[in-house]
Amino acid sequence: MRALLLFIAVLSFSAYGQKLEFKPIPEWVKPIDPVIESKFNKYDINNGSYYSVIDYQIHLDLEADYTHFATKITSNAGITEASELTFSYDTNYQRVEFHTLTVWRKGKPIDRIKELEFEFLSNEQNLDQGIYTGAVTAYKILEDIREGDIIEFAYTIVGDNPIYNDQRFRLLPLENTNPLDHIHINILYPKNQEFYMGCQGCDEKKIIKTEHTDYNQVELSRTDLEAKELEESSPNWIIPYDYFYFSSTNSWKEINDWAVDVFSLKNQQDLQSVFDEVLIGNETDEEKIDKLLDFVQNDIRYMGIESGIGSIKPFSPEKVVKQRFGDCKDKSLLFVELMRQIGITTAYPALVSANMWHGVDSITPTGYSFDHVIVCLDYKGDRYWIDPTMTNQGGSFKQKMITNFGLALPISEGNESLSEMNINDTISRTYVEEHLESNSFQDPIKLTVTSTLYGMNAEYFRSILEYYSLKEASEQLKGLYTNLFPTIMVSERIKIIDDLDSNKMVIVEQYEIPNAWREDDGIIGKVHLIQYEPIPLYGYVSYLTCEKKELPVQLGYPSKYDQKTSITLPKDLAIMEKNDEYENEGFLYSSKMIEKSGNEIELKYHYEIKQSSITPKEYQQFCLDMNALLYDLPVKITFSKDFNQPKGRKINR
Repeated sequence: MRALLLFIAVLSFSAYGQKLEFKPIPEWVKPIDPVIESKFNKYDINNGSYYSVIDYQIHLDLEADYTHFATKITSNAGITEASELTFSYDTNYQRVEFHTLTVWRKGKPIDRIKELEFEFLSNEQNLDQGIYTGAVTAYKILEDIREGDIIEFAYTIVGDNPIYNDQRFRLLPLENTNPLDHIHINILYPKNQEFYMGCQGCDEKKIIKTEHTDYNQVELSRTDLEAKELEESSPNWIIPYDYFYFSSTNSWKEINDWAVDVFSLKNQQDLQSVFDEVLIGNETDEEKIDKLLDFVQNDIRYMGIESGIGSIKPFSPEKVVKQRFGDCKDKSLLFVELMRQIGITTAYPALVSANMWHGVDSITPTGYSFDHVIVCLDYKGDRYWIDPTMTNQGGSFKQKMITNFGLALPISEGNESLSEMNINDTISRTYVEEHLESNSFQDPIKLTVTSTLYGMNAEYFRSILEYYSLKEASEQLKGLYTNLFPTIMVSERIKIIDDLDSNKMVIVEQYEIPNAWREDDGIIGKVHLIQYEPIPLYGYVSYLTCEKKELPVQLGYPSKYDQKTSITLPKDLAIMEKNDEYENEGFLYSSKMIEKSGNEIELKYHYEIKQSSITPKEYQQFCLDMNALLYDLPVKITFSKDFNQPKGRKINR
């Protein structure tokens, strides 16, 4: 909830400076008292403290967001977190006014506002991802805080990101993972502008709307709220808590028209240096697209200057080429402009949400919904979705796969609606061949693993090799087998065969496994025993808890995996061939065990995710099938130590 509180209070982080400014609570703010006596006790609370009161009050004409909260400490465990005051802002267009800091102890208030002295810290948590925001975090550890105290703090952040023009939007949570004694929302908005509002999970009748002489007002209060239990498996496009939204926009046409202006280029862009560098002059249009896309993806490094209006407004393509870096909006606009200059005018920047995906239309249309930019390319009657921020993609632009964000807003003159991306990734998959060769019960087993990665799976491993040496990658791959075969050793250097044209990568691993066979007690005496499991498959399947779900469950779609394993044994072995199949709304799985020859068995596995999410009811069968297939994966092969016994040893799964 602390993260949600900061998100609401500083929907666009920033401030004009770091000088502390103390002011009385604004006259337009409605007083809300802390809750001294609560219906909840310490056994209802997680982590020893909770927000007893959360109070959001907003004056849109003044661009002022007033945040007031009271944190109640119910045990010693909660003192550390509760005594830390922290919030973030952007120094480019916001400033902070501090109003009150009161510690309530045994029902009596202690004024502590005079001890406020914040440390200002750089809030660049995503620099390792190439993102610079310019955000600043104010941080204060309060002294003399005790169990039973209530910390009441109020401040106002003044200023909105000017890039949004007159757009106003707030999404305010009405629940918490801890109980809430009181949550209050109060918004004052201009009479001469139309606003839209709604509430998920609450009674619309409790939303109080009042008209005043100079402004309108909307107010909502909720009390005695039980803790909200979140489900980590729920899709990211579902907002899992009750919320209230308030917006000045109500159509995607409005958002498109705003975005067209944001992405417009006022001057002719001179990009001849790019064409001189990338093209030789005799390429077809499709070859030009491929070469220019490769340039934008791989020669313009990813780096985002997300400070102020730069969080939304892209740099000009000329500037991006000169500095050789840019973020998603910069790289997308550069690619679109390169397309325009080679005569392809049907490429557009497209806004998507990397968090909400196809749930971006679940609330009112707003520019605040989007956090990523890709490119929509209409070419010869087909539509292609391209992500210029991706690197190490092979193949033609027609085969390049990107994340299916579900819904996108192509930025083009006259557009009035979102577009379904409808990406059907039939390319990305993994195929693994394993061969285990055991010539005796004493000699090391030889294991060869050949993995063929296609599409996005190949791109992912290419990205790994950008940051790690082949030796480090080899150690990571070997580590997958160490739980099953603790003595495993690399016998030959890993081999990589990378086919960029077809976007395919082959990885060959070779190992030796000393002492793989172990002695065990069998039914009629001592046996040689070895256990086999399809280790790479465990990257796709895992044991689940089959508890009841209230929300849909997100799956790792698309995902397709095939494996064939041959095991050559020291002696002949008779087996009973076996097939397993599981299919439900979430996945399809099959396995087959056959006898190839007297001393060779073959195992085949197929697993694929069928869709991006399943319903709570469908999850129950999904979970049962998943655990059943996992239970059946280990294969135990045994041979009696009495070599005079006839063929027909036992194999168990």
